[in-house]
Amino acid sequence: MSLGSVARINLAVVLVCLFLLFQTPILEKLDDGLLDQAVTGKMMVIYSMKDFRLFDLKGQGMFADVMHVVGAIRYGQRDGALGVRVFFDTDMYTNKSGDNYWSYFFNPEIRIQNFTDDRVVEEVHFNRYLARFGKFGTFSNVAQGKRKLATTPFPLPSKQCGKPCGVESLGEIVKQYIKPRPAIIEKVQAFRERRNFGDKYVIGVHYRGTDMKLKRNTNPSYECFAAEIDRVIESIGNRDYIIFLASDEAEVVPWMVERYGDKITYNDEFNTRISKDEVVVNGDIKGSHMNPRFSPYEKGISVVTDCLLLASCDYIIKGRSSVSDVALLFNKQRKVNFTFIIDDQEMWQFAGDDLLRTGPYVPGKS
Repeated sequence: MSLGSVARINLAVVLVCLFLLFQTPILEKLDDGLLDQAVTGKMMVIYSMKDFRLFDLKGQGMFADVMHVVGAIRYGQRDGALGVRVFFDTDMYTNKSGDNYWSYFFNPEIRIQNFTDDRVVEEVHFNRYLARFGKFGTFSNVAQGKRKLATTPFPLPSKQCGKPCGVESLGEIVKQYIKPRPAIIEKVQAFRERRNFGDKYVIGVHYRGTDMKLKRNTNPSYECFAAEIDRVIESIGNRDYIIFLASDEAEVVPWMVERYGDKITYNDEFNTRISKDEVVVNGDIKGSHMNPRFSPYEKGISVVTDCLLLASCDYIIKGRSSVSDVALLFNKQRKVNFTFIIDDQEMWQFAGDDLLRTGPYVPGKS
């Protein structure tokens, strides 16, 4: 095929994409599943998202992948799939090419329906280029809904979910179907025992900084998080407490230790926190999960253990991050109490069935 023919084909593809882009009814039909593959009675095989730099689409972090799995399970439940098989080969988490990093940390095959091992199971592979759920699309929207980055809390109503998709219902999916490896559960339990979590009220704090700080000008301040920590401490009266801090940002640890002393604890076995000054690598914004200084397994195991430790807390204070979104779903409580801090101007407090919008943070007042 000549270069001229290739150019004409590429131009035709671009024109079709532009046409579709401005045809709202067509887009709505696609969003409603016009081209979706049938999954009833079949095993869904899902893959990690791939980079598509022409449209600034990039492979996602590990816990965005977890929400991808949660959404796929819910989709499979709704449409009668046998189960979901996960194959994620994202470079930043695989030890070697061709590995499925998901299997390092979780069960790779999830059975929604019971069937015998000798049954011949038809598979549906979600790896098409032009598909709502494929190389450049994610099932996360089924679970989370579509949200504006800076203005709305998790979770959101999702027409794809088929029923209310709140923390409680999505948590049922996570706790039933997504199983961390036994060695990881043992590691988390050993940490809790060393820090005497069982004897105290545990306040979990997840501060996502680094790449978020450069992508958004409205990232919450340390002081805003501290004011919310102080509010929770006051609310529990004389109960003994400890604060578990999880973060990708190195600077927040000494700041919190200076303020709360030995009440602060954090996971330092796999330290993949980076300084704010290390975020830009060769001109690109890279959080700790994309930083080449850490091995793929170090990046994975550190964030998985942090997530599960957050999930074991009595109260969670969090910002915008899939890590702490998933921690809410793994949480042992049926009704999870937490605060979602979007920025210093807006935060949401969730207590059982009650939702309270608060803010702004006022410096000097806690």
